[in-house]
Amino acid sequence: MTMRSSSSGSGDRCPTTARVATGARPHRTTAVSPAASASRLTGVPPGSAGTLRTRRLPPVCCNGLMQFNTYTVAGAHIAVWLVNHPEPDQAALAAQLRSHDVHEPQVTVDDALALNPWAARLREVFESQTVAEKAELTDALLLAADCRPRLVSHGPGSPFHFHYAPVETGLAARVRALTAAGVAHVIDAGGGSRLRACDRAGCGVAFLDTSRNGRRHFCGVRCANQVNVANHRLRQRPVGAGTAG
Repeated sequence: MTMRSSSSGSGDRCPTTARVATGARPHRTTAVSPAASASRLTGVPPGSAGTLRTRRLPPVCCNGLMQFNTYTVAGAHIAVWLVNHPEPDQAALAAQLRSHDVHEPQVTVDDALALNPWAARLREVFESQTVAEKAELTDALLLAADCRPRLVSHGPGSPFHFHYAPVETGLAARVRALTAAGVAHVIDAGGGSRLRACDRAGCGVAFLDTSRNGRRHFCGVRCANQVNVANHRLRQRPVGAGTAG
C-alpha cells in the first residue's frame, strides 16, 4: 500500500504555507489502494491495458501544495522554527520538539544556548541563492552534527523510524543531527530551492515553500503586500520626480 495525504476528518484540509513556515505539525495520512496509486502515478485509469511504468513524482498534496510531512523531514520544519527563533526559551523549544514527536524533548538551559549558533548556520542554508550552495552548506552541517541514521523502535509494537543521533548524546546533539538530516532530505527530494528566506528587506523570516509552482518569495501576505505596494508607487512616480532641478 502507498500513502497519500488527506484531511483530518474534522474539516481541516492540508496545512497552509503559513502553518508550514512556522513548523506546524503535518496532517495524518491514509492508505490508498495499489490500483489507485498506480493510476495517479502514471495517468492510466485502473484496469486499462498496457504496461505499468512508474516514475518518481514530487510529493503533491490534495490541495496542490507540496507536502514535506514525513518524519524524515520533520527536522526541516524544526530547522525553520529554529532559524526564526534563534534564542528560544526552554518551554517554547520543548513544545516545538514535542509537536514533531521528538523523543524525550526535555530541554535544559544549556540545550537552548547550545542551539543558538546552530540556528545561525541553518539560516545560511535558507539565505543561500542556489541549490548547489544550499547543498554544500547542508553537507557541512551533516558532518558537523555527526549525523548517523539508525532505525529505532521505542518498544514492542512501536513502528521503526529514523534517529540521526543516539539518545545518550544529549538533546542539543540530537536536534542538530535531526535538523541537518531534515534539510538534506528536502534537497534530496528536489526541493532545495524551496528552502528560502523572505525577500522583503529587513524581514528574513525563513520558510519552506510548499506552493504548487515553488515560486513563493515572501513569508506571508503582509510582506508580499508591502513590497508590491512599494513597487507600484515607484512605478507611478513621474520620471525625474524628486531630483534636483
